[in-house]
Parts: sequence; C-alpha cells; structure tokens
Amino acid sequence: MIGNNLVFPGHGYASSKVFTGMGFSDDNSTMLSPETHRDVCGPSMVRFGKAFGGLAFHSCGNWSAKTETVKTLNGLKMIDAAFTPQTDPAPNPVRPFVDSFSNTGICVNARMVGDCNEIMRTTGELRKPGMKLIVVTYCTGPEEQKEAFEKIHSE
Repeated sequence: MIGNNLVFPGHGYASSKVFTGMGFSDDNSTMLSPETHRDVCGPSMVRFGKAFGGLAFHSCGNWSAKTETVKTLNGLKMIDAAFTPQTDPAPNPVRPFVDSFSNTGICVNARMVGDCNEIMRTTGELRKPGMKLIVVTYCTGPEEQKEAFEKIHSE
C-alpha cells in the first residue's frame, strides 16, 4: 500500500528510497560469543536479508568485539552503533569499527548524542579513508544541532 514511498532498510537506520536491505536489531549479540552469533543468529539474518536486497545490523551496547563476525554476514549493507555515552551507557570504541569496516563498502550509521565538541571529536575519529559513514547527531537544542551539522559538512 505504501507504493514507491517505501524506504529501506527501515526503522532505526538512515533509510532511503534508493537504499536496499532489511534492518535487524540484535541486542542479544553482546552476550553471545562471536562463533555462536555467527552460527545461530547469522543464517536467519542472511536468509531474510537476501529477500530484501541485503541486511543492516544493529545492536545496543558495546558490540565492538563482534565487528569482524558481523562483517562476514553475507549481504551486509549497513551497521548501526552508538559512539557516545549519552547515546548508550555502553558506547562503542571507534577503532574496531574503523579497522573492520574501512574499504568494505559497508556503511556505518554512527549515532552520537552530546555536545557539538564531543560529536566533532567522535566524527573526526570515524572519518577515515575508506569509511562509508552516515553521522546521526542529537544535540541539546536546535542552535547546537545546526552548529554540529555545519561543522560536519564543512570538513
């Protein structure tokens, strides 16, 4: 019924009419070993993602120990992660995401709540050659949000 207004991968991710894939929220992944996650969770995500042109992966919390495992999911188009303490009480360190997803074509949807300085520092750490990056910011007010937007787009 939604016709050509449908966007992918859907809730929780930067979505567009030109993107593909189905979004998966897998908060349990932080409690599983990489091998268990790959063997138990991976196959169903890949199967469903294939029907929608790929998949996008999200987990709350610090799932940086799983980046290499998640990266191997066949058809992975995008991942979503929180990188500041105001976004998630257990934010992800930047380095594992840069190391795992640079030069892969997999988009990193990076969520950051905080003041403009914290957002710019974190964005600077994520913005490396070969990173396909969408920066999602939330600041205290519209003026600070505008400042963050302008600074991100000016660099």
